[in-house]
This record gives sequence, structure tokens and C-alpha cells, in this order.
Amino acid sequence: MGGSPHKKKVLTYADYDIWRTTSAVTLSHDGKYVAYLIGAENVDGEAVVRNVASGKEYRFPRGAVGALAAAPKFTPDGRRVLLPLAPTKAEVDKAKADKLKADEMPKPALAIVDLATGTESEKISGVGTFQVAGEGAGFLIFRKPAPAPETNKTDTTAAPGKGPGKGTGKGPGKGATKDGPATPDKTGSDLYIRDLTSTVDRTIANVTEFSLSNDEKTLVYVVAAKNEEKNGVYALNPRFGTAAVPLKAGPGRYSGLTWDEKQGKLAFFYDDSTVPSDTVAPPPRPAGTPVGTTVAAPAGPPVPPRWRVFVWDRVARSEPAQAARVPLGAASAGFGGLVATAVSVNAPFTHASALAEVFSPATLGLKKGWALQTTGLSFSQDGTKVFVSTAPERPAASSAVVTDDIQLDIWHWKDAAIQPMQKIRAAADRNKTYGAVVLLDTKEFRHLSDDALTVQQPATGDWAIATDDSKYRHMTGYASPVPSDHALVNIRTGEKKLVLTAAGFGVNLSPNGKFLLGFDGKDWVTFSVPDGKKTNLTSKLPVKFFDEDHDSPSEPGPYGTGQWTTDGQFVLVSDRFDIWKLAADGSGAENLTKTGRTQGIRFTLLRPRSPEERTVERGIDLAKPLLLGAHNRATHDTGFYRLEPGAAPKLLLMGARAYGAPTKAKDADVYLLTVQTFSQYPDYYVTTPDFHELRRVTDINPKVKDYNWGTAVLIQFSSTDGDKLSGVLIKPENFDPTKKYPMVVYIYERLSDSLHQFRVPNVVRGQVINPTFYASNGYLVLMPDIAYKIGQPGQSALKCVLPAVQAVVDKGYVNERAIGINGQSWGGYQIAYMVTQTNRFRAAVAGAPVANMVSAYDGIRWGTGLPRQFQYEKTQSRIGATLWEAPMKFIENSPVFAADRVQTPLLMIHNDQDDAVPWYQGIEYFLALRRLGKEAYLLNYNGEPHNLAKKAPARDFAMRMFQFFEHHLKDKPAPEWMEKGVPYLDREKEKEQWKKLNGTGK
Repeated sequence: MGGSPHKKKVLTYADYDIWRTTSAVTLSHDGKYVAYLIGAENVDGEAVVRNVASGKEYRFPRGAVGALAAAPKFTPDGRRVLLPLAPTKAEVDKAKADKLKADEMPKPALAIVDLATGTESEKISGVGTFQVAGEGAGFLIFRKPAPAPETNKTDTTAAPGKGPGKGTGKGPGKGATKDGPATPDKTGSDLYIRDLTSTVDRTIANVTEFSLSNDEKTLVYVVAAKNEEKNGVYALNPRFGTAAVPLKAGPGRYSGLTWDEKQGKLAFFYDDSTVPSDTVAPPPRPAGTPVGTTVAAPAGPPVPPRWRVFVWDRVARSEPAQAARVPLGAASAGFGGLVATAVSVNAPFTHASALAEVFSPATLGLKKGWALQTTGLSFSQDGTKVFVSTAPERPAASSAVVTDDIQLDIWHWKDAAIQPMQKIRAAADRNKTYGAVVLLDTKEFRHLSDDALTVQQPATGDWAIATDDSKYRHMTGYASPVPSDHALVNIRTGEKKLVLTAAGFGVNLSPNGKFLLGFDGKDWVTFSVPDGKKTNLTSKLPVKFFDEDHDSPSEPGPYGTGQWTTDGQFVLVSDRFDIWKLAADGSGAENLTKTGRTQGIRFTLLRPRSPEERTVERGIDLAKPLLLGAHNRATHDTGFYRLEPGAAPKLLLMGARAYGAPTKAKDADVYLLTVQTFSQYPDYYVTTPDFHELRRVTDINPKVKDYNWGTAVLIQFSSTDGDKLSGVLIKPENFDPTKKYPMVVYIYERLSDSLHQFRVPNVVRGQVINPTFYASNGYLVLMPDIAYKIGQPGQSALKCVLPAVQAVVDKGYVNERAIGINGQSWGGYQIAYMVTQTNRFRAAVAGAPVANMVSAYDGIRWGTGLPRQFQYEKTQSRIGATLWEAPMKFIENSPVFAADRVQTPLLMIHNDQDDAVPWYQGIEYFLALRRLGKEAYLLNYNGEPHNLAKKAPARDFAMRMFQFFEHHLKDKPAPEWMEKGVPYLDREKEKEQWKKLNGTGK
């Protein structure tokens, strides 16, 4: 006899934290293994390694999510994987119980795992940043924040000396892997290099920053030691035991290691401000002190840095001979013996003539009173220019205490930015830097940007785009975007050619520097360089290239960005469905995908690459097959097509789910991608380029199957104005069409694209319902699309939402007396308006609603200091006019002027530190409803912004909102806070009672 079917659980508050997330999912170079980190909030997780073919897994305990977020790395030969493991909670708790000192506490570790057996061959403690490179077994480079143990290592540092120092991770420079600098004036920490065929480490002390070239033949690093004579920038070949060569060494500070794209040049900063001058006599020696005693200089104000830029030409070096290719640590005499052998064969670098100082405080052309800043250092794509940042020397802020000071803001009608904006931007303005360039061929320096002009860095050639919005900055707050003038500027000669005036769109240089490309709100246009000739590329084509669903009073954007071909002669752009190839000079156009419009499929171009691939990929090569992403705009099915040169797209895979963009194994045609639906977590799958078979390689949340989850279906409806629209309807997993269900409607703008989105049943912001949680608890959830008419935002919402609700009601399974609605911000406004026009909803929850467009129009977005006028004139609020041009439109669309019509119980949340919608908007509406005797509640989480940022208040509101809907839609008893309110003096008491009720109290 068969047993009774397993009854699935209903989601509760207690289930918020059980859902796991994954990060750092990594394929081995050969695509045969996948490794990833997994965990849930505030609990220990695991590092998982899986054999793709057999499905066999190895799991290793690690600390909570967020701790040591570095990705696993496989060795080049695919035989081992290195897993970053944070200390587990048990290890940390034990250390605390044992009262260990801070430096004795458990540290992050790096586990080296044999893939054939799943055994952990070694665990290196205290590892921070690490990298695996090379061939075969490869080599490992890693950092430790504390001094390394003395056992089983040979110190071959180029600059002896150790210090506690600390380094912070920093993203790669141009194509190179780079570790960040230490805090200025601090010593570095140990850097280790290990040949992974051994366990011997080569240790380099006091390293603050390092960078490995793309070909993995050159490791460059910065030393900051207590003995400043050891400071400098050094280079070595990490695959050999050769000694490091100083590119520049001696007292001073070094930082900013930056490669050019071809890895032939390296730039870095050097500051000699702390180095005593040979021309200045030392302080006198006090009487009685021995001759030779170092005497400190008298204390004075801090000396400003004197930054210089050096460029090393890596091409002017010699490679180690192949005979010296001995694995690190293999010599019987230890690492020292290996170094001696390798150096005697061939030193890795010659550098005396390869290093040049290209910028100094005395550089000709530098404005008087200006200095180099270390906020920017980069090469042009062709390696002929170095771009730097400069700024005027600014006096240090006064620390004097003024007792009779007044604080006064003077708002002036001619100010380009109002006072709140100036206040928020003060630190950025105070530290603003300006672009400049060093021309390496002529050793000339040029200032580029200033307070009015911003000059983009050209990838190649001498012509750049300069943008000047100085004449239009006073429009900030009501123009969107603020217009700008654009000109071509020759950064070598200073020649300037105006291209666009008062333009509301930007332009960018093509990679080869021969064209500017922009989208003017209707068409794609180019400007030839340097003559500035304008060509409209799309005006004569039979399709539109602007977003046809755009329904706000601003210019529409394009369907995606333009992408250049490798030869720079063509740009690829999209219409609503297809991808077009446009000649940059306007001489021709071709629909590459051809069939998108007839199939109702929108194609996008995908470029699967390995995350470990460091080379820069420039342009699209149309001579090669291309992978296309596909999205059926009617059904929201997604998939992939292959586009062969000259052929129509070939279907590879299509389905009712959301496929993620694939990445690729470094050395194999193996793709890794996510697949998700409303009820299927976005787990990872591997496949080949033909997508014939997808093999699942993760199961992040197996507990999903234990719960009554939900299913999502697409519904179709027509607005009152006749617009054909869609919506997402979510039903409980155990849905019975013969029953009547309560329904909650969630609104914003267009939401049907989220049909296949998996939603973890926890609280992120709190002000919006979680569809999964509500479906599990027996609700239908409807998320309809809304199409807007300019000047009628409130009525537009009403004309779309009510027909969508009716379309579901007509199916026969909705309890019409139990329909609620929820929205936040713009959604909150629409709800506040709709309840003045309809009694369709039994209960409504509006987050941060605008109640009075008249007062909100001249309000301020306090997070940015920006006036709110632009929202009504140009963007989301969609009035399309000023208050004095169309006062009745502002009044007609303002809920507060019709508050007497409200009959729907309304729960609002509006926090006193709202940084987007002034919280007095919620107060205005609440006071009007209170005055009218309407059922209304206003919750203000003290100190919280527009979207609840902290976990506790977010969960608190989510639970109260659920109680509100349970009472009004399911006739559950009203909680005490709804029945009686909470007096101010009882807030703490209620808080403790609430904690016990919702399970967060002890």
C-alpha cells in the first residue's frame, strides 16, 4: 500500500534565514570540474568541488557568507583546486572561549585539494589575496597579513625587512592582476611565491602591492620597509628562481602599478617628499651626543607629497634561457641554490635604460600651484600616452574651534547647484581632480580637463571628445538630462572643433578613433574624425531603434548599446527585435539576424569568456560564429541561437525559463550558466556550444521542494485605453481552481519581464510583498504591466490595474471581497491615488507615497540634494509640464485633494530620513485621512531612508504588513497595534512584545 502524499510546509517568518546563496562559481580550465562557495546568512557554509561528468562532490566547511569572498582557483593542469576557507563559527567561538589574543584568533586559510581523491593535501593559514598562474601544476602567489613562519622557506626578498603592514585588495590594472597598496607610510606584508609541485615558499617581505603580467612572465611588486633604503619597485619572473631586479629603489613611497594593454609598459607613482634633500643641511647635533647620531628634524606642518610618474619599458629586457627552467624548490640546496644557478645562466631583466621618469613636479606645462594626484593612472590603448590626474594645491582644512560661529546657507538664484547639492558634493568638489596626459613620444605634458571641460581619454590617436555643460548647469533639477556641448579636441595641439551644442545625449569615440557614435533619442548618428561630419545611420531604415514602450516626457533611449566590429568600420545596434550592422560612414546597413521580428524574438549578442581570461577583447569579429541570446517578447521564453556568417540564426535552445549569460572554461568549449523559474532556484549548469544537453552541477536550495511554493503564469489583458498588456499571476503550488483565493496586487511600472524570476522568500526591503511567501500562505499575487499617458499618471495606473484585476477575477478563483494592493515609492503613489478613485481593494499598503504633487514638485531628493522638479517635467512622475504651466494636472493627480473619497483601509510607511521622497508627503496624506476619520496608519522607522536599509526594521514592517492583509483579506483578528496604536511612551514595551511574537527576541 502506498503511503499518504507528503504534505508540504507553508513558509513562515522563521524560514527567512534558511535559504542559501552561492558565489564564486568557477570552472576548471578544462571544464571538467566546478567549484563554488555556498552558505546562508550568519551560519557556516561550505566550499564545494564537483566532478561534472560523474557528479561526485567534495565538501569542505567554511565560515559564514561574506567572509573571505575570494573565488576558488584551479591549477592549470586541472589536477588540484585551491579553496579559500574562512574560520567556522565553532573555531571562532572556541578561540573566544579560550581568550586568545587577536593575533592568535583563527585566520582565513587556503586549502589545496587533490581533485582525483578529494583529499586536502595542505591548508595554508592566514592567506588573503591569492592567485594561481603558469602552466602544468602552475605556481601560487599569495599574501599574508602577518609575518610568515620561518620553517620550510627560504627568504629571497629583494629588499629584506618585515613589518606588520597591511594590504588591501585592488582590481586589476589594464589586463593585469594586481594587489592593492598598503596604507601610505605603512610597511608592507609578506608575499609568497610557490611552485605547486612543491611546498617550498619563496618569501618577499614588506610588499604593499603586486601585479602579474598577462603572459605570467613578469611579477612586479612594491616594497615598503622600515629601512627605506629597501623601498622600491621590483620585477622578477615568478616561474624561475631568479633574483628580483629593482626597477627603481631607494627611500620614498611607490604605488599604482599599471600595465598598458599590450603589457609592454608599466607605469607607477613615486613620492620623494619624505626623502631628505642633499642640498639641505641636517639639524644640529645636540651637545654631548656621539658623532654620527641621526637627529630628527624639528616638527612642522606635513610636507605635501611630490608625486612623479615613471614608465618601465618591459620590451627592453632579456628572457631567462630555457636551460634555467627549473621548478621552484626542486634544487637540493634549497631555494638559495636554485637562485644562484638560475642567475648564473641568465638574469631575467635588464632595466637601466628601460625606466624613464615621464612626469615630475617640475614638468613643463604643469600649472603653477598644481600637483599630480594618485587617483588616476592609465595608458591609452596604443600605449603612446599616459593619463594622469592633477589638482590645484589646496590648503589643509582648519582644525581651530570657533566658539561664536554661525552656520548659514545662502541660496542664490544664479547658483548652478542648490545648497543641499553643494553640501552633499562638498567632499567630492574639495577633492576634485582634473585629467591630464603625458605624450610618451615627445615627453610633453598637457592639461586636459578643467572646471568647465571634461575630456575623455582616447583609446588611440590624438583626437578626444570634450564635454562642456557649464552653460547649462543652472538647469540641474529640472532638465533631464542636463544638456552639454561636445567638441573634438586634439590633445596634442589643442585644436578644437565643435560637434554638438545643447545636446541631451552623449557621444563616444570608436576604438580606432575615426568616428564618434551617439543616439539622439530617435536615430543612431556618427561624426567622422577629425572633420566632424554628421551621418544619420538609421533614419531611412524601415524600423525604429528607440524604445517604443518609453512613456515618460523625456527622450527615449535605444535598444541596447552600440558595439563596434574589430575593424572599426561597422557598428552593431538593435531594433525591437533584430541586430543590425551599420557602416559607420553611412554607406550601408544590413539586418544580421533577419528573423527576429517575424518570430517576435529579440536577439542580443553574447560573448562567453572565461573570468580568468585577462586579455582585452576589442570589437566583434563578424567572420566568426556568434552566440545570440533570445527573448520572446510575447511569452518571455528565453534561449540561445547561433549566427554563422551570412546565414540566418539557428535555434540552439529555447524554453519557458530564464537562462543566464554563459561564461566559458579557459581552455575548453564548456559553458557555465544559470537556469531559473519562479519555483526553480538559479542553479548552475554546464553545456557545450551546441547547447544539446545541460548538466546541472549545483543544488543550492534543495529545501525548496519541501515547501508549498508557487507557480507563475502570464496573463493578457487590455487597458481601458485599449493597450494590449501582460501581467504575472502567481498561484500557490497547491492551487485548486475550484476554490476562491484572496489576492494581493503588487505594482510599479512594467513587471511582466520578471515572469521566470526566482524570488527567495526572505525580506530585502520590507516595504514590498514577497510573492513566494504570500503564495505559500494561500494568496494569489498579481503583478500587472502599466502603460502611461503623459499628464495622467494616476489615471493611467487605474486604467491598467483595474482591467488586470478583472481579467483574473473572470477566471473564477478570486475572492472579490479579499483583494489587496501594495507598492513602494512610485508604486506607493499610484496606490495612494487609486484608492481615491475606486473601492475595488479591501486593503492597501503604500510605501513612501507622494500625496501632493504641488508641494512635492518643489521638494528635494535629500539623498542627492537634487530638486524634484525634473521628475514631474521629464521623468517618472510624467506630468510633462511645470506647476505654473499645468497646475490642474498637478492637483488632479494628487491623492490628498481627493482624500475625502477614500474608503479603503490604508497602511503607509514613510521614514523620517527618506532620501528620495520627502517624508512630509506621507504626513500630509495621513493627517488628511485622520481628519476625515478614515482607517489609516503611518509607520515611521526612525532614522531609516527611502528603502529600509537594516534587517530588523525591514522584517518588522514585512510582518506588520502581512498582519494587515491577513486581517482585512482573511478576517484574522487585528493585532494590538492596529486596534489601539502604540503610545510614544510604550514604544520600548511594544518593541519587546513584538520581538517575542515574531521570534526575534530571546
